[in-house]
Amino acid sequence: MPPNLETFIPGECLPDAIDVYIDDNFIHNICKLYSMHGKQFTVRQPIKLVRQYPPCPPGSERGSGDVNGSKPSVDIPDCDCPAQLDLRHAELLGVGHHSKVVLAPLTFPSAPSVRRAVAVKMSVPFSSHEMLLNEAKIYNAFPRNLQDGDAPTVPKFYGYYVHSTEAFDWDYGNNGGDNCSAEDDWKESRTDMLNSIASILLLEACGKPVQTESLALSHREDIAKLLKRLHEANFVQGSFYARNILVQPGPLILPYAERTYTESSYRIIDFGRGLSLDVNSSYRRVICDAEEERSCARERLLIP
Repeated sequence: MPPNLETFIPGECLPDAIDVYIDDNFIHNICKLYSMHGKQFTVRQPIKLVRQYPPCPPGSERGSGDVNGSKPSVDIPDCDCPAQLDLRHAELLGVGHHSKVVLAPLTFPSAPSVRRAVAVKMSVPFSSHEMLLNEAKIYNAFPRNLQDGDAPTVPKFYGYYVHSTEAFDWDYGNNGGDNCSAEDDWKESRTDMLNSIASILLLEACGKPVQTESLALSHREDIAKLLKRLHEANFVQGSFYARNILVQPGPLILPYAERTYTESSYRIIDFGRGLSLDVNSSYRRVICDAEEERSCARERLLIP
């Protein structure tokens, strides 16, 4: 797995589309989809997803940097060029009731190409995509100062991509048995798999969930500062549990090899139930829910 992508990339520098590569390992071990008839199916061409968030501003000079003229520190091509997301080598990071997250290589087609690992969040089969869409809108509304800097509050957002209308070139093996039943089963499994990656959220990978029993007072104070920053920016996480707080070695200003857990860095994740004034809520509700969220965080021993 390549190094994690940790650079803030302005929305207009993100690719408009990504080509997603999958294989039987992803279908069976990540999606947990199996054929009752023992069939294996693969896609002979990548699945194309197109960027929905952040949207490209009308009339903007795409791929040229952020609104202040600064550019990302990695060589990102014009966003008309599709990137390549390789789910054939994905590593499972976590599974929830409505989604799962994997670590996978993302390749930007620059010269030379830039290949970094990103967290890929997708809905589980048979689950609604509404929570993932809400999370994408929340991430799109986050200001840069919550994602970037020496002590960021949330992971960096690398785009929300949805399934395009292009046709696929599918194939599946024939291992005997009832051909009609086998083909129907294969088509059903194919639909389930496509539903899993019909929309995906690309984020910065920021470590592992905290363990409440090992949180020292100073660490809980650090988490409290992040929660305060989030609420002051008029956002509510909506499900403030230990599983939604990630920890990684710090400080982040140092090269990864020099970071340690003695100066841990924390990040708040999972905004499927999140609230924001700019997305889905009123000011009064944000204030009330933020107060309740702080109370719950104290009860769960996450903040002092």
